[in-house]
Amino acid sequence: MSRGRGRGGRRVFNEFLTGIGRKAHTDAVSNPFLRKDLIVTGRLGRGIWGTVSMAFFLWGCGGAGTGSISDTTPPTVSFTSPARASTGVAVNTAIGVVFSEPMDVATIDQAGITLTDLSSEVAGAVNFSGTMATFTPSTRLAYNTTYTATIAARMKDVSGNALTADYSWNFTTGPAPDTTVPTVSLTSPAHNATGAAVNGALSAAFSEPMDPVTLTAATFTLTGPAGAVLGTVNASGTAATLTPLAGLAYDTTYTATITAAVNDLAGNALEADYTWSFTTGQAPDTTAPTVSLTTPSNNTTGLPTNSAIGVAFSEVMDPGTLTTATFTLTGPTGAVVGTVNANGTSATFSPLASLAYNTAYTATLTTGAKDLAGNPIAADYLWSFTTGPAPDTTAPTVSFTMPPNNATEIPIDSVIGAVFSEAMDLSTLTTATFTLIGPAGAVSGPVAASGRVAAFIPLVFLAYNTTYTATITLARDLAGNSIAETYTWSFTTRAVPDTVLGPASPSFGLTEMLQQVTEGFLLSCLNCSPHSLPAVVETVVYSIDWPAAPDPLAVSHPPTGGTFTVVP
Repeated sequence: MSRGRGRGGRRVFNEFLTGIGRKAHTDAVSNPFLRKDLIVTGRLGRGIWGTVSMAFFLWGCGGAGTGSISDTTPPTVSFTSPARASTGVAVNTAIGVVFSEPMDVATIDQAGITLTDLSSEVAGAVNFSGTMATFTPSTRLAYNTTYTATIAARMKDVSGNALTADYSWNFTTGPAPDTTVPTVSLTSPAHNATGAAVNGALSAAFSEPMDPVTLTAATFTLTGPAGAVLGTVNASGTAATLTPLAGLAYDTTYTATITAAVNDLAGNALEADYTWSFTTGQAPDTTAPTVSLTTPSNNTTGLPTNSAIGVAFSEVMDPGTLTTATFTLTGPTGAVVGTVNANGTSATFSPLASLAYNTAYTATLTTGAKDLAGNPIAADYLWSFTTGPAPDTTAPTVSFTMPPNNATEIPIDSVIGAVFSEAMDLSTLTTATFTLIGPAGAVSGPVAASGRVAAFIPLVFLAYNTTYTATITLARDLAGNSIAETYTWSFTTRAVPDTVLGPASPSFGLTEMLQQVTEGFLLSCLNCSPHSLPAVVETVVYSIDWPAAPDPLAVSHPPTGGTFTVVP
């Protein structure tokens, strides 16, 4: 075999081997499933190339010269794991890269592959095998964090060709797993609520979306005094609803329960059974209201003319139904104009003007008056009353005196009396308002009064043949009307007698006054004597009690003096 011929054959064989290597590389780059084959091919290539080269070297030693194949193509990154911009990457993942051709292991060191987050570089170990390099972090990556992986440009293939530039890509780890226990954040009706609707549904809101499969009639229940309440359960998102198949009972307490068997979407269950209670509302009111009290009451008399008319009901009323159309007052001249005010269980009719004196009126409540539930009174309600007489504004007058004005020959033991036109306020008839004055000044004595009569009783005999003046001032009747002016009258006592007569008898003046009076009272007289000797001092009490004027009078007295009694 000639040397030239040997050189030509070796060139052809080299081109054949080079073609095999390039085709293997091209197939691997275009088809990821062949990338492992690329590694194998690379290794086989190197093995075959080394074997063939060694054989050819040995075979060509006797030839005229040697040849070589030169690789000048830079390597590239053909595959990464995780992929560029991927999300939800596991926090325990390793970072892998596949090159387009076998790499020089001497250039793939700890600093050749780096992984960083926004603040720092992640520690880890680098491993290489054929065309694949792996970076394994020393600790788990952080949840929900973006990382940047970088392949340094100084990495070279086995022919010494380096990457054209640093190769970087990003990926984001997944969120932290949900380990939070869900809670019930709101219920309807609320816990311990009252007045809940008997035809309503129950609902519960959770702190996070729940697994609807776990919310069923077995895990969301309602019980009452009669036991479990049948119903259907629906759940979606954070809400669940239990709808009873029949209405609940009125005024009844129920307890709802959500068991710890319900889960959120991550499978976390409630920490414990959740229960709450509520009470339904009262049964609807169908009872008609009634009138329990009126002011004034039926058939009242003497009502003041400025009174308002009031009524109390058996329950709270709808104030909108108590108006001048449903609460009226009528009298002899027709309807009385007024206003109506209502509040709670009461209503008041207030006339705009005073009512007439001594007049009968009728108050009426019609069936238009209703309670808060809309129930009217069963029938119109009527009651009547009569106002009082006109007030007494007439001043009292003195209609009779004893002795009469300007009378003479009045006994010295007389009682001074006055009869008024109407009953008097006895507290206004005193020694300050009823006085007797003679030449020596005021006469001492008490004042007795009853009904229309008042008497001034001297404590001593009056003087003979002397003029006295009686005065009544500021005396008032029972209505508080005072006499119009001070009333005075005078009289003169009898002259000194020439002889002394037998036993004394009631004086003419007293007898005459008693004939004018129709009311009883007690008269007392000091220093009056039933004997013929005026010097004898005795106390004589005249006790008068009669149904009509005592005419004639019967008089009796003991022979030695004492008490005289005047009787009809």
